Amino acid sequence: MGKYIKSFVERVLKNEQGSYRCQGGRLTPEQRKAIVIQNNKFRSQLIRGELKNKAGEFMPRGKNMLRMRWSCSLEYSAQRWADRCIFGHSPRDQRNNIGENVYAYWSSGSVEGHRKTAGTDAGKNWWSELPERYGSNPSNNLTAQVSSQGVLHFTQMAWGKTYKIGCGIATNCDGGRTLM
Repeated sequence: MGKYIKSFVERVLKNEQGSYRCQGGRLTPEQRKAIVIQNNKFRSQLIRGELKNKAGEFMPRGKNMLRMRWSCSLEYSAQRWADRCIFGHSPRDQRNNIGENVYAYWSSGSVEGHRKTAGTDAGKNWWSELPERYGSNPSNNLTAQVSSQGVLHFTQMAWGKTYKIGCGIATNCDGGRTLM
Protein backbone atom coordinates (compact mmCIF):
# COMPACT_ATOMS: atom_id res chain seq x y z
CA MET A 1 0.00 0.00 0.00
CA GLY A 2 2.80 2.44 0.89
CA LYS A 3 4.45 1.87 -2.50
CA TYR A 4 1.20 2.75 -4.30
CA ILE A 5 0.74 5.97 -2.30
CA LYS A 6 4.37 6.97 -2.90
CA SER A 7 3.95 6.38 -6.65
CA PHE A 8 0.73 8.43 -6.72
CA VAL A 9 2.30 11.32 -4.80
CA GLU A 10 5.33 11.31 -7.11
CA ARG A 11 3.06 11.50 -10.18
CA VAL A 12 1.03 14.37 -8.71
CA LEU A 13 4.19 16.27 -7.76
CA LYS A 14 5.68 15.71 -11.21
CA ASN A 15 2.52 17.06 -12.85
CA GLU A 16 2.46 20.07 -10.52
CA GLN A 17 6.08 20.82 -11.44
CA GLY A 18 5.17 21.47 -15.03
CA SER A 19 4.35 18.26 -16.87
CA TYR A 20 2.15 18.85 -19.89
CA ARG A 21 0.46 15.45 -19.60
CA CYS A 22 -2.72 15.49 -17.55
CA GLN A 23 -5.20 12.66 -17.33
CA GLY A 24 -8.77 13.43 -18.32
CA GLY A 25 -8.11 16.83 -19.88
CA ARG A 26 -9.18 17.84 -23.35
CA LEU A 27 -6.09 19.84 -24.23
CA THR A 28 -3.05 18.28 -25.85
CA PRO A 29 0.40 18.53 -24.24
CA GLU A 30 1.34 20.88 -27.10
CA GLN A 31 -1.60 23.19 -26.33
CA ARG A 32 -0.73 23.25 -22.64
CA LYS A 33 2.89 24.07 -23.39
CA ALA A 34 1.89 26.84 -25.83
CA ILE A 35 -0.33 28.44 -23.17
CA VAL A 36 2.46 28.41 -20.57
CA ILE A 37 5.03 29.78 -23.04
CA GLN A 38 2.64 32.55 -24.10
CA ASN A 39 1.88 33.56 -20.50
CA ASN A 40 5.57 33.66 -19.59
CA LYS A 41 6.32 35.70 -22.73
CA PHE A 42 3.64 38.25 -21.84
CA ARG A 43 4.85 38.48 -18.26
CA SER A 44 8.46 38.90 -19.44
CA GLN A 45 7.38 41.92 -21.50
CA LEU A 46 5.95 43.46 -18.34
CA ILE A 47 9.12 42.70 -16.36
CA ARG A 48 11.25 44.37 -19.05
CA GLY A 49 9.01 47.46 -19.08
CA GLU A 50 8.01 47.05 -22.73
CA LEU A 51 4.24 47.41 -22.35
CA LYS A 52 2.14 50.52 -22.80
CA ASN A 53 -1.30 51.22 -21.37
CA LYS A 54 -4.25 52.88 -23.10
CA ALA A 55 -2.76 56.34 -22.42
CA GLY A 56 0.39 55.32 -24.30
CA GLU A 57 2.46 55.35 -21.11
CA PHE A 58 4.89 52.56 -20.33
CA MET A 59 3.71 50.37 -17.49
CA PRO A 60 5.91 50.11 -14.41
CA ARG A 61 8.24 47.14 -14.65
CA GLY A 62 6.95 43.96 -13.07
CA LYS A 63 8.93 42.88 -10.03
CA ASN A 64 9.23 39.55 -8.25
CA MET A 65 7.05 37.85 -10.87
CA LEU A 66 7.06 34.08 -10.76
CA ARG A 67 7.44 31.89 -13.84
CA MET A 68 4.18 30.23 -14.83
CA ARG A 69 3.84 26.46 -14.96
CA TRP A 70 1.02 24.11 -15.86
CA SER A 71 -1.20 22.69 -13.13
CA CYS A 72 -3.16 19.52 -13.84
CA SER A 73 -5.33 20.15 -10.77
CA LEU A 74 -6.31 23.61 -12.06
CA GLU A 75 -6.99 22.10 -15.48
CA TYR A 76 -9.23 19.47 -13.88
CA SER A 77 -11.21 22.15 -12.05
CA ALA A 78 -11.47 24.35 -15.15
CA GLN A 79 -12.52 21.39 -17.30
CA ARG A 80 -15.29 20.46 -14.88
CA TRP A 81 -16.67 24.00 -15.18
CA ALA A 82 -16.21 24.23 -18.98
CA ASP A 83 -18.09 20.96 -19.43
CA ARG A 84 -21.21 22.70 -18.13
CA CYS A 85 -21.13 25.03 -21.18
CA ILE A 86 -22.03 28.03 -19.02
CA PHE A 87 -20.42 31.29 -20.09
CA GLY A 88 -19.58 32.86 -16.76
CA HIS A 89 -17.41 32.43 -13.71
CA SER A 90 -17.74 29.45 -11.42
CA PRO A 91 -18.81 30.16 -7.84
CA ARG A 92 -15.86 31.28 -5.70
CA ASP A 93 -16.49 28.60 -3.10
CA GLN A 94 -16.06 25.93 -5.79
CA ARG A 95 -12.56 27.16 -6.66
CA ASN A 96 -11.14 28.09 -3.24
CA ASN A 97 -10.88 31.77 -4.21
CA ILE A 98 -8.52 30.95 -7.08
CA GLY A 99 -8.63 33.52 -9.87
CA GLU A 100 -10.43 32.62 -13.06
CA ASN A 101 -10.66 33.99 -16.58
CA VAL A 102 -13.40 32.91 -18.99
CA TYR A 103 -13.33 33.16 -22.79
CA ALA A 104 -15.87 32.29 -25.46
CA TYR A 105 -15.60 32.09 -29.22
CA TRP A 106 -18.75 32.04 -31.33
CA SER A 107 -19.08 30.88 -34.90
CA SER A 108 -22.00 30.00 -37.13
CA GLY A 109 -19.75 27.34 -38.68
CA SER A 110 -17.70 24.62 -37.06
CA VAL A 111 -15.68 25.64 -34.00
CA GLU A 112 -13.42 22.58 -34.26
CA GLY A 113 -10.81 24.53 -36.24
CA HIS A 114 -10.62 27.07 -33.44
CA ARG A 115 -10.16 24.39 -30.80
CA LYS A 116 -6.42 24.04 -31.45
CA THR A 117 -5.65 27.73 -30.78
CA ALA A 118 -8.42 28.54 -28.29
CA GLY A 119 -6.04 28.70 -25.31
CA THR A 120 -3.56 31.09 -26.89
CA ASP A 121 -6.37 33.10 -28.52
CA ALA A 122 -7.95 33.54 -25.09
CA GLY A 123 -4.59 34.69 -23.66
CA LYS A 124 -4.16 37.28 -26.44
CA ASN A 125 -7.69 38.53 -25.82
CA TRP A 126 -7.17 38.94 -22.07
CA TRP A 127 -3.71 40.50 -22.43
CA SER A 128 -5.08 43.03 -24.96
CA GLU A 129 -7.07 44.66 -22.16
CA LEU A 130 -3.89 46.53 -21.19
CA PRO A 131 -3.47 48.67 -24.34
CA GLU A 132 -7.21 48.84 -25.03
CA ARG A 133 -8.61 49.75 -21.58
CA TYR A 134 -6.00 50.15 -18.83
CA GLY A 135 -5.62 53.84 -17.97
CA SER A 136 -2.83 55.63 -16.18
CA ASN A 137 -1.92 53.95 -12.88
CA PRO A 138 1.65 54.92 -11.89
CA SER A 139 1.41 53.11 -8.54
CA ASN A 140 0.36 49.92 -10.33
CA ASN A 141 -2.03 49.12 -7.46
CA LEU A 142 -5.22 47.20 -8.10
CA THR A 143 -7.95 49.59 -6.98
CA ALA A 144 -11.70 49.82 -7.50
CA GLN A 145 -11.01 52.37 -10.26
CA VAL A 146 -8.70 49.94 -12.04
CA SER A 147 -11.27 47.14 -11.64
CA SER A 148 -13.94 49.32 -13.23
CA GLN A 149 -11.83 49.69 -16.40
CA GLY A 150 -12.56 46.11 -17.43
CA VAL A 151 -9.00 44.84 -17.09
CA LEU A 152 -9.35 42.08 -14.52
CA HIS A 153 -8.49 39.34 -17.03
CA PHE A 154 -5.21 41.15 -17.73
CA THR A 155 -4.49 41.63 -14.04
CA GLN A 156 -5.10 37.90 -13.41
CA MET A 157 -2.40 37.11 -15.99
CA ALA A 158 0.01 39.81 -14.78
CA TRP A 159 -0.34 39.19 -11.04
CA GLY A 160 3.22 38.68 -9.81
CA LYS A 161 2.56 35.90 -7.31
CA THR A 162 0.55 33.86 -9.82
CA TYR A 163 2.59 30.88 -10.95
CA LYS A 164 0.14 28.14 -11.93
CA ILE A 165 -2.22 27.93 -14.85
CA GLY A 166 -4.70 25.30 -15.98
CA CYS A 167 -7.43 25.54 -18.60
CA GLY A 168 -10.46 23.58 -19.67
CA ILE A 169 -12.21 23.66 -23.03
CA ALA A 170 -15.68 22.80 -24.26
CA THR A 171 -16.74 23.00 -27.90
CA ASN A 172 -20.10 23.19 -29.61
CA CYS A 173 -21.83 24.72 -26.62
CA ASP A 174 -25.16 26.08 -27.83
CA GLY A 175 -24.39 24.75 -31.31
CA GLY A 176 -21.42 26.96 -32.15
CA ARG A 177 -19.41 28.22 -29.22
CA THR A 178 -16.06 27.33 -27.72
CA LEU A 179 -15.57 28.03 -24.01
CA MET A 180 -12.15 28.33 -22.43
